[in-house]
Amino acid sequence: LQGTFVHCDVFNWNKSIKEKLQVSWDTVANTHGGPIHALHDLHDQKHQKFLVMFGFKRLKHLPDFKEIWIWSKHKR
Repeated sequence: LQGTFVHCDVFNWNKSIKEKLQVSWDTVANTHGGPIHALHDLHDQKHQKFLVMFGFKRLKHLPDFKEIWIWSKHKR
């Protein structure tokens, strides 16, 4: 895989934090242009909701209940 892997820890979640994070993510993603990857544990449903919310799509299954998700400016 070519591209950048991204990670974000969110300890408190509310509407204000979501709005600020969305603005920051839009800036990073649009400046970078993609592809941007994220490693996902299939057991973590909250993380999957987060990935979908920010425009990631499932790309590839890995061993041990892991997946790689991808964000790209261009639709796949």
